[in-house]
Amino acid sequence: MLVVGAGVSGLTTAICLAEAGLRAVIQAATPPAQTTSSVAGAIWGPHLVEESPRSTRWRRDTLSVLRELAAEPGTGIRTVTGLEAYRGAPPPPGPVPEWLCDLGEVTPCPPGSLPDGFTSGWRYAAPLAHMPTYLGYLHARFEAASGRVEAATVRSLPAAGRERGARAVVNCTGAGARDLVPDPSVTPYRGQVVVVANPGISEFFIGPADDEADLVYLFPHGDTAVLGGTEVAGDWNTEPAADPGEARPADPLVVHNYGHGGAGITMSWGCAREAAALVAGRM
Repeated sequence: MLVVGAGVSGLTTAICLAEAGLRAVIQAATPPAQTTSSVAGAIWGPHLVEESPRSTRWRRDTLSVLRELAAEPGTGIRTVTGLEAYRGAPPPPGPVPEWLCDLGEVTPCPPGSLPDGFTSGWRYAAPLAHMPTYLGYLHARFEAASGRVEAATVRSLPAAGRERGARAVVNCTGAGARDLVPDPSVTPYRGQVVVVANPGISEFFIGPADDEADLVYLFPHGDTAVLGGTEVAGDWNTEPAADPGEARPADPLVVHNYGHGGAGITMSWGCAREAAALVAGRM
């Protein structure tokens, strides 16, 4: 089995395949520590992602796994309490959003308890990943299951599968899928973060973007804190897909696992398990 992409989706999918007893190899232009995933804010919660029954299933599946990993040392996953706050006029009282209900206890925040400029919010606890550590854990777990990560620039999914002799290829290339599939509906959002010394902050803060202000967040990780962020739609460099050529053997099965918006880690295990099941069901 060939997995293309070594970010959180690629590593998680490869683990699901390898731990199911299938021989899996990852090919990626950059190693896990240099992927977009390595600099993600990485708190569990849907962001820039569709609302649908399958999205709900994927995020709940992932939440269950992340909670288990938070109890294991060395995974980079912790359960952290914090605040998500909103600007503008306070909304009328209403039910807790469905995704927040998945987390359990959620407390509404009165305006007087919020930072200046924010008028409503929720306090809750959610899994938070220190991505360099978490990707290292996933990489090591994959290798422990006899998996291997290879440096390679893949320009055609079927061709890469044929060259490896793989019976199936799983596409976990994120925004790169626009040219690789190709899928012109893919649009990247460029985010930028700053890692600073943590002065002693233990809770996270999220202020979603609105018409007046950009997204802002703070995620504490022991001695450091990740500050963000930006959401710049369409900011990227394109690279054309290569011609797979003529006169070739049968193409391998191709399974796509990309398009997670800002919810890569939130749905990583749910999507990886489903991708792996699709592969296993065709073998």
